[in-house]
Amino acid sequence: MKKLILFAVIAFIFVGCGRKEDATTSIDISTAEGQRDSLMSLVAEISTNISELARLESIVHSQNFKDGQKQEVLTDISDIKEELSVRRMRLEELGRLMQKSDKYSEDLKKEIDTQLQLIDSQSDRMADLQRRLSDADGEIGRLESEADSLRAEVGSLEDAKNAAERQSRAIADELNACYYVIGTRDELKEHGVLEKKFLGRSKVLEADFDRSFFTRADKRTLREIVTNSSKIKILTKQPVNSYVIVDGGDGNKIVRIDNSTLFWEKSDFLVIEAK
Repeated sequence: MKKLILFAVIAFIFVGCGRKEDATTSIDISTAEGQRDSLMSLVAEISTNISELARLESIVHSQNFKDGQKQEVLTDISDIKEELSVRRMRLEELGRLMQKSDKYSEDLKKEIDTQLQLIDSQSDRMADLQRRLSDADGEIGRLESEADSLRAEVGSLEDAKNAAERQSRAIADELNACYYVIGTRDELKEHGVLEKKFLGRSKVLEADFDRSFFTRADKRTLREIVTNSSKIKILTKQPVNSYVIVDGGDGNKIVRIDNSTLFWEKSDFLVIEAK
């Protein structure tokens, strides 16, 4: 509707000028009509550019971009900017031509100036849209950078967590380590586990005994010890109410631990003499 009103105004201006100058030659009239048509065409093209710019502006403000659409918007803005620049030059040239014609009036000059100002105002509008898109890219880049940093931080925390868990398991394994040995009296003496002291009394685990002679186990899972011997004696001070010695199917003895906490309460070492 605005276009139609504007075209009517321009046409009225030209018609009014024609009535004032009935003596104008046919060449002048033709030139005036051509200038009028050029002006109306330029106004229509500028209006189309502005409408397209408004559409792009709504897309930018909504920030609802589909894949690749942001670059398309930037390209469209650049195209409109170039087109408006060309149309500005055409308006200026048209204004200069009209000034040489006796059909030129203050109303026409005002209309051309209005269109020039309209084009200039769109430059700021397009610059704002381009800045918004650039800021959006910067914000996306910043968010992606923060996401990368966060992923790296999470990775570091995960590594630290895994290391702490491994260390915790290692400490738990060490705290729950227990050692037992089954051997004859001579074998136990040979490895320093059993020593004969004053008045013929034997001492268990008194000196620097051979730890490699022992079997390492886990207090949490060790429930039975197969001795492969038909007659045994426990030499260390495990509480008698924490275990029982039972016969295996082959006649050999098995030490069954009923209360693991109590069994290993006094020592982590168990010495069994096989007789």
